[in-house]
Amino acid sequence: MLPYPLSLYLWLILVAATTALLIPLLRHLVGWGAATCGVVFFLPTWESLWLGQINAMIAVALTLALISLSQRKDGVIGLTLALGTLLKVTPALSILVLVIHQRWRSVGVAAITALGVIALSLPVVALDVWYRGSLYALTNTWTSPLLLSWTAILRSQAGMISSVGPAVLSMLMLAVTAKRSMDTRLHLSLAATYLLPLLISGIIWHYSAILALPALGVLWRHSHRGRMIALIAWASISLIGGFFQPIMLTLCWWVCCWPGLLEPPTALALTQK
Repeated sequence: MLPYPLSLYLWLILVAATTALLIPLLRHLVGWGAATCGVVFFLPTWESLWLGQINAMIAVALTLALISLSQRKDGVIGLTLALGTLLKVTPALSILVLVIHQRWRSVGVAAITALGVIALSLPVVALDVWYRGSLYALTNTWTSPLLLSWTAILRSQAGMISSVGPAVLSMLMLAVTAKRSMDTRLHLSLAATYLLPLLISGIIWHYSAILALPALGVLWRHSHRGRMIALIAWASISLIGGFFQPIMLTLCWWVCCWPGLLEPPTALALTQK
């Protein structure tokens, strides 16, 4: 309904604003210095901004959920994760973890928010559009050497590995995440679900790593060893990229699922539930 140049400018302003908003939000987890450096000097931040991608908005929603968790605002957790899911389906994994942890108020708010937004949009957005749009990235099977998830890498191999490998790996990592979330604190379980889509989604580029910033913030806050792992992962993704991205994000996902590898948590981390 708007001229294309105007709609483009408005969208880029929105992307820039949400990217900048990540800094004051992440400072709740890591402080101003680390938040500023973590966003400003992270190459995927600038790639995502330059390409006008939606990932910064999703990262804002994921960070707000973590902040709300530390403030014991269960309703806000459900609200932010539901809005993130409506923008990009992958935050739905975090809602699954809320079910496992029996955070029913958060789950209820998430369900009401999602259904409410969809219902209000029906005059202009058909249900079929919601359905096809949500499944597009999950069902896409095209390959590119620039795709950086394990499933995309397996899909580029020869033989049965390309056809069976992605589905098997995805189901295995989903099952492990769900099983381990029963025995870990919720903020680490959420961090694991923030990282998991970057490892098993079919379409993951270098700039998608901006979605990992909230999870890296959780590790930074958790313990000294977690801080070191988060820093190495951040630097490897930003300075080297390529195959190092899924490797380092897998390490971060692993320690979120097995937090015993992270040393005892700091006093600040113990304030998170």
